[in-house]
Amino acid sequence: MTILKKFILSFFLIFSFILKSQNCDLNFNYTITGSNMLIIFTGTSLENNILTSGDTIGAFKKIDDDYLCVGNMMWTGQTNTLAIWGNDQVSNQIDGYYPGDTIKLMTRIDDVIYKILFDPSILYSTNGTSNLSNELILSAYCDSMGSIFGCTNEGYQEYNSEANSDNGTCLIPISGCTINGYAEYNPNALVYDGSCQTIAINGCTDVNYFEFDSLANYNDGSCENFIINGCTNSNYLEYDSIANQDDGSCQSFKIFGCTNINFLEYSILANIDDSSCFTPVISGCTNILYQEYDSLANQDDGSCQNIHIFGCLDSLAFNFNSNVTIEDSSCISITYGCINPNYHEYDSIANVNDGSCITPYTIGCTSVLSLNYNPLADTDDGSCIPIIYGCNDINAINFDSIANVNDGSCIDLTYGCIDSLAYNFNSLANTSDESCIERIYGCMDLNYMEFDINANSDSGLCETLILYGCMDPQASNFNTDITIDDGSCIYNGCTDENAINYESYATFNDGTCLYFSQCNIPEQYLGNTGSNMILGLLDSFIDSLPITNNDAYIVAISEQGDVIGSIQMDLFDGTIAVWGDDTGTIEIDGAESFSQVSLQLVNSNILYQISTEEIIYTTNSIQVLDYAFYTIVDCNNDMGCMDSLALNFDPYAEFDDNSCYYPVYGCMDPLAFNFNQFATVNLESVSNQVDPCIEVVEGCTNENAFNFDSLANNDNGSCIPVVLGCTDNQSFNFNIFANTDNGSCIPEIFGCIDSTALNFDSLANVSDFSCLYPIYGCTSNTALNYNSEATDDDGSCIEIIYGCTNAQAFNYDSLANQNDGSCIA
Repeated sequence: MTILKKFILSFFLIFSFILKSQNCDLNFNYTITGSNMLIIFTGTSLENNILTSGDTIGAFKKIDDDYLCVGNMMWTGQTNTLAIWGNDQVSNQIDGYYPGDTIKLMTRIDDVIYKILFDPSILYSTNGTSNLSNELILSAYCDSMGSIFGCTNEGYQEYNSEANSDNGTCLIPISGCTINGYAEYNPNALVYDGSCQTIAINGCTDVNYFEFDSLANYNDGSCENFIINGCTNSNYLEYDSIANQDDGSCQSFKIFGCTNINFLEYSILANIDDSSCFTPVISGCTNILYQEYDSLANQDDGSCQNIHIFGCLDSLAFNFNSNVTIEDSSCISITYGCINPNYHEYDSIANVNDGSCITPYTIGCTSVLSLNYNPLADTDDGSCIPIIYGCNDINAINFDSIANVNDGSCIDLTYGCIDSLAYNFNSLANTSDESCIERIYGCMDLNYMEFDINANSDSGLCETLILYGCMDPQASNFNTDITIDDGSCIYNGCTDENAINYESYATFNDGTCLYFSQCNIPEQYLGNTGSNMILGLLDSFIDSLPITNNDAYIVAISEQGDVIGSIQMDLFDGTIAVWGDDTGTIEIDGAESFSQVSLQLVNSNILYQISTEEIIYTTNSIQVLDYAFYTIVDCNNDMGCMDSLALNFDPYAEFDDNSCYYPVYGCMDPLAFNFNQFATVNLESVSNQVDPCIEVVEGCTNENAFNFDSLANNDNGSCIPVVLGCTDNQSFNFNIFANTDNGSCIPEIFGCIDSTALNFDSLANVSDFSCLYPIYGCTSNTALNYNSEATDDDGSCIEIIYGCTNAQAFNYDSLANQNDGSCIA
């Protein structure tokens, strides 16, 4: 035995008196199950410094916290065989290894349990054999003093949570996230491996706790309250006092009451007895009116059969009853007399008819002021119906449901618009037919600018009469009174394209065309001398010139009379280039420095001289011109108006200078209907020498109006809309608002218009108060309530039923209404 072994053994022998720990005690007994595996110890495995001959080696399977021995052998230090038994599948208990289980060997030396470690590990195989030839390492596991040996450092992979005594087996440190604050943090890790990735969210991560936080990824130990599902409502039978989360299992509501069917307090609904059962059930007849009545019974069992009959047992009494079982002192003495109340001889005291009923009553309404008065009745029966006068025609507007006599006051329903503010208000109507049209005020005259197509009531808003004509102030026939331009504008001017003053916009040739060729019209400049000056022509300059078309052009003229620049109006950009003399040539082909330049306008073959500020040519300079005047270039002809129709006709003129002005024929009277402010001659025309003025005639000019005036030429707002209807005030349907008869008049026909009357006239439309009404009642002379005045049977007849009508008689007949003297006391 080596020094180490002696030390270990002597150490444990010192404490051999201490009781063995329950957790450090092995039972080496095993069960032979019928199948096993053999482990043969050979080679290096036999070289061991702790095991000695006689020590027991066992194979163990750990089940929960206990070790089950599945085979053992005695150590000899020589080649030996260990039989390890497999689980018996016939048995319900685990008593051996399963195929694939890792074989674990243990031994007990003195009071120390050792785990026997070897490499490689051996897996159990039924009927298999394995040689164990490698070194055996014995690792102390526990001792009888309570020590459990192993690696106690959680930072190592070899850590044994059961160990409480470190044996130096901590070899491989645990790698992981060592940074607190990350979800991957491992408090046991000693070596950082870069696995810290997710920032930790502390919280309860166990879904089975109330504190569970779905966002948390690191359990901080805050899980405290474990979820227990169940019925949490104590008012239900399924209530679980331990449950803290309701799972919907509450089904049967607690109903307290008496649950014992043998007690009167029993409740069929109760499911929990509350000790309210007090009164035991006693079955029997509980109805005191029956002979079987049991005063002790509190629950009727249907045994009540024979009812007590109370009455008079005296055979001499009027109301003797042989069926009576209990005398109730109700006996009545016999009294003879007339017992029929429908006879004058009726005796209210009598209870036995003695044949004295002779004179019957005639019952009915005795009031002559009543609707159902019966002159034959001598006894009023309270049936009188008071006469109520009124309109009883259900179709009348003033129908009175209470009235029973028509007093001729019925008013027929007249349908129409009853809204006095409506356009079509009908004063005769008393019943609305929903035909009212909203009144819309506006101008209703088509001849006025203010005309409103939606208007139905003229409000005097028509102000501006529609006048068609020319609205262009540039036209010769422009009229300021015109409200709608009809495209009739006339533009005077020369329409001859061959004339020198042809005007393309002119629509009427006014005789102003000029024809002469003596003047030399300059052509446009097309050259380029290499140097120039720029003249800027402002809008004010251009607008002051008689430019009438885009073909017009402006030319620059040198002191020598040569054209030295031009610009056509359709290409005009606000400037004209004036070209200077090319000093590189002998001839003068442009403006010389500091020489004067003039401008001319060619428009429709007319040459105009333009007057403006002085223009002195300077190369590369710019001059801006903002005004201009012009004159027509005189070609040595006499100029003037050459149109003989013009007011200023000049018979001596040889050249028309467009100065003609003409007479304007028309009405010059400002009070006339057709006053023309532009007229210069108060005549119809040059050929019709009459006064053109038309007198103003006020009136309604709307042809659709009731009072249209064909002679009127100026509407004065007096138009009245046409209202169709019956205009005959003698007719049934006379309409006071109608101004135009439409042939709808219905003649008045007098008669009875009440359809319920006997003499109803279906053709009549006006009541003459002649209606006769039926008198309703019983018309059968055999009936009890026969009414001789009735004209129409109302189904109220009461059949006469003879019999004993005395309620006190023995043979009283409740159905009889006419006593036949048969009553028996």
